[in-house]
Amino acid sequence: MKKPLIAYFSASGVTAAAARELAKAADGDLYEIRPAEPYTAADLDWRDKQSRSTLEMTDPASRPALADHDADIAERDLVYVGYPIWWGVAPHAVNAFLEAYDFTGKTVVPFATSGGSGIGDAAGYLQPSAPGATVLAGRRLGGNEEPEALRLWTEGIRPESPLYGYCVKDPGGEDVPLSKFRGKVLLIVNTATGCGFTPHYEQLEAMYRKYAGMGFEILDIPCNQFGGQAPGTDEEIHQFCTLHYDTTFPQMKKSDVNGENELPLYTYLKKEKGFEGLPDGLYSDLLAKMFAQADPDWDKKPDIKWNFTKFLADREGNIVARFEPTADMAQVEACVKALVEK
Repeated sequence: MKKPLIAYFSASGVTAAAARELAKAADGDLYEIRPAEPYTAADLDWRDKQSRSTLEMTDPASRPALADHDADIAERDLVYVGYPIWWGVAPHAVNAFLEAYDFTGKTVVPFATSGGSGIGDAAGYLQPSAPGATVLAGRRLGGNEEPEALRLWTEGIRPESPLYGYCVKDPGGEDVPLSKFRGKVLLIVNTATGCGFTPHYEQLEAMYRKYAGMGFEILDIPCNQFGGQAPGTDEEIHQFCTLHYDTTFPQMKKSDVNGENELPLYTYLKKEKGFEGLPDGLYSDLLAKMFAQADPDWDKKPDIKWNFTKFLADREGNIVARFEPTADMAQVEACVKALVEK
């Protein structure tokens, strides 16, 4: 994991100084958010109703152009974002910065400088500019913080799992943020109704009823990419599962898990846990032969191979295991049991 990034916008130098002290305390890397057109003293005159800053801050849609778009965001889990408080909130240059990058799955921590104003609801104000991120309440830095106090504050901040930044859709097309499963043990499964592994529904439901009261959830994502074995509508799939297996765990909208239209969640899952081999079990020889005929390099790619591949996340959102469909369901349950009882 890379060091945290300390990104800051500073008009007068005060926030820049606070950012340098914070970078020392957090052992982070500095990045300056620079407007393409620097602010002059006249621009910053809050008493002038026609000054640049006044016009920007009284227009909620304003986004000043930025000089650079080269912040190293992609591999960071934790990003501090600093700014002087203007009109009680962050300058719109900060919104422009957040909206210029993908903060999905990242933790954003605001810090602000001000002669007297508090940081207010910084999280609520900045969250719409960083959808998919977890924006924390943050802190106002008055310029006289002791280094030890800053260090203790930063040590108490832990980046949240990227898992919680993703969403899937329910059968009605409404977003289901995975953050709702925060603190739960979560099993994510791509399912099908006409597959040789479809009886896994029975064992999944048994696990759900056994451990749901202990903080266990199953995310059922029907997928028709493997042999066309989930051809029905979302409603038809739901009826099939409840009729034949009496399932009660939540079913999501039918979606792709590989390829151009794959759910971003699955891009992340495959990155976290790639393919490590097909365990011996039901249909393992048949599947291996079929996969090899379709792609000689099938075993070197992280793609989902077939229906009922399972990813297991612990209560902190860490992806701890990937189970191929041929894996023994008793092994899956043993891992679930160990996590819920931990």
